[in-house]
Amino acid sequence: DGLPQPCPNPLLLARAPILPGKGGVCRGNAGQRLHQNPHHAAGGGVGGAIVSVPGASAVFYEGINAYDVRAKRARLGVSEFTIQNKGAVSDETAYEMAAGLITGGNCDLAIATTGVAGPDSDGSGTPAGTCYIAVGTKSRIRVFRYDLIGNRETVTKTAINFALFHAYEEIK
Repeated sequence: DGLPQPCPNPLLLARAPILPGKGGVCRGNAGQRLHQNPHHAAGGGVGGAIVSVPGASAVFYEGINAYDVRAKRARLGVSEFTIQNKGAVSDETAYEMAAGLITGGNCDLAIATTGVAGPDSDGSGTPAGTCYIAVGTKSRIRVFRYDLIGNRETVTKTAINFALFHAYEEIK
């Protein structure tokens, strides 16, 4: 179906891209910065996967876990209109999260995830397993939607894996 297939080990995608001087997440320039913002579907795991690699501090600027909609508005600039009309888990919210990271400065690549890891829906009617991943640079932001299947751990690991994959694809 054309979708990237998850890697059995999400760290395999994280290891190669961020080693300083080896190319990848920050175009091989240790002075450039990656900024990552996880939400429900990844819950900090994208940043965790990145910083687990020695040398990550050369390229990883920060991670923001804006789990609550108030944090999405205050820290990332997601509009009240988007939250009220599209919901916290939507392509528009993911886009605005990444845009907020990019426009906030100090990063060259932003990764934003929002979703429902499960096991139940979030109360909005969005089914468990729904995940939006936004990957952005100063020139563009792309948003991907996944309807993941599995328990909370599987959904979370798969979302992390896809986020790392899309970040790698963006800068390779």
